[in-house]
Amino acid sequence: MSASFVILILLLFSSFGTGAGSFDTPSAAAAESDGAASSALKPIPETEPDWAGLKRDSWHFMGYQGVVIALLATLPNDVTNWSHDSERSQTVIERWYEHVTQPEIDKDSAIVNYVLHPYWGAAYYIRGSERGLDRRQSFYYSLALSTLYEMSFEAVFEPVSIQDLIVTPVLGSLIGEYWFRPLRERIRAKPGLPTWTDKTVLALTDPLGAVGDWSQRIFGAKTMLSLQPIAPAGHGPREDLAWGLRLDIPLP
Repeated sequence: MSASFVILILLLFSSFGTGAGSFDTPSAAAAESDGAASSALKPIPETEPDWAGLKRDSWHFMGYQGVVIALLATLPNDVTNWSHDSERSQTVIERWYEHVTQPEIDKDSAIVNYVLHPYWGAAYYIRGSERGLDRRQSFYYSLALSTLYEMSFEAVFEPVSIQDLIVTPVLGSLIGEYWFRPLRERIRAKPGLPTWTDKTVLALTDPLGAVGDWSQRIFGAKTMLSLQPIAPAGHGPREDLAWGLRLDIPLP
């Protein structure tokens, strides 16, 4: 089972409501946000890149990936095909290091490798573009997120995929630049209020932005998600050290 497929289902499910809400928000109300709540459905002015917003998007991305990977890790091995008997005696760090240093050609289906992964590469590209990055910078951002995913959480469970490292950012950036961007610009250029179909297409072409906007509407723009080590209870051995996600929600 591919984590990308599960992430796609979860993000798209939550993006529909986000897209609708973002269009119904008056421009005056949108201007009151600090830019973090600038959704996938609102164009970013062609000025200096929104580095603070991009940093927030990246942390959200890691959080989404971590949650989905954690959910998949609870499934049986014969469902995910992630864990092998020979690896069960290894520590998490040993298994991760082996998978990162020994990448291989994966055996996922063509749909996963050449449809879902390029889709996410395009989504990463669009997120960078929406934050004001140019073509080259957006490609590098797509490359960075693709590499982060392959070599972080997922590498704990399976070897890094060679074709995913290449296909996701390269083909994804081409799709983002020559399909997603023109599509989004045509929708935004339409007179009058956008239709439900328009909102859905904009959300689907920038799911990270749509879900990021949704989460910030709930928790606020100052909500921070970080990855940090979790020490074992008592004075356990160092190899028992684990990593976890920390969600900081400031109260009024």
